[in-house]
Amino acid sequence: MTEKRVRVVTKGMSSPVRIVTNGPSDPVTVVTCGPSNPVRIVTNGCSDPVRGQFTPPPPPPPPFSCPGNLVVNGGFDDASGWMLFPGWSIAGGVAVGLSSSGEIRQSVLTVGKTYHIELDVVVTSGDLDIYAGGTFYAISTTGHYEIDLLCTTIGRFSICGYDSIGSFTGTIDNVCVVEV
Repeated sequence: MTEKRVRVVTKGMSSPVRIVTNGPSDPVTVVTCGPSNPVRIVTNGCSDPVRGQFTPPPPPPPPFSCPGNLVVNGGFDDASGWMLFPGWSIAGGVAVGLSSSGEIRQSVLTVGKTYHIELDVVVTSGDLDIYAGGTFYAISTTGHYEIDLLCTTIGRFSICGYDSIGSFTGTIDNVCVVEV
């Protein structure tokens, strides 16, 4: 069996194609993972049949949803609802911390109440703190977090890229804050 790697470009999209043949009489199988465009194979005189298979891309994830979310725009479609401090931006549907020692925040909590907080964090370097008033939870690894915090001082929910260790580089998404 011989194997040869080639790249086929169709209508501006590039899809890897693997062609495997055992000799001049074997069929050629083409498997693409791109858009369903017709594929034309020139066999230079061979009359072997060609089989094609299209594998559609996986469906997109469902849109962010959090019934009862106190945070405005927890999916970061844009910067609305968030107060951004130096080192933070909103881009591509996530909050981006770039060597941030600042914070992003919303004043949506009530002192004396407990809140269930969920968020997705990608940590490239450093760590960050999640604050409910004066109570906080430190995050230093990538993951999905579910935290319960009692708001003890001011009614502010904050994601802070600073602490005793240093600044934060990474992304935050799908922030959900609901009263327990």
